[in-house]
Amino acid sequence: MTVLVAAYSPEGFAIAADGRREFGNGDQPIDNAQKIWSAVRPGTFSLAYGWCGQSRLESASGFFDFPTITQEILSESDASGFGATPDELILALAERIYLRLAEFLGGIN
Repeated sequence: MTVLVAAYSPEGFAIAADGRREFGNGDQPIDNAQKIWSAVRPGTFSLAYGWCGQSRLESASGFFDFPTITQEILSESDASGFGATPDELILALAERIYLRLAEFLGGIN
């Protein structure tokens, strides 16, 4: 279970989350997992985002870590391809994550 909290004030806002991460393979849980990240593209966008639930997939070929993939996409991609609105940015990001996941799983059927 993940707890995410956002608090707003005239000065801005704060976002917080618990640090608990449990593994489905019997490994010992940890209490210092990062669940909130930031991405800044000067002149384009600045955002905070979080992943919760099963954010890492394991297969015979390795791991697909949603937070890591998201950071890579946000830092490497052409900012103009993210659109002009927050909705367009989220849709473009989701599509790029989906394509990476499909590649990891062996292609799109």
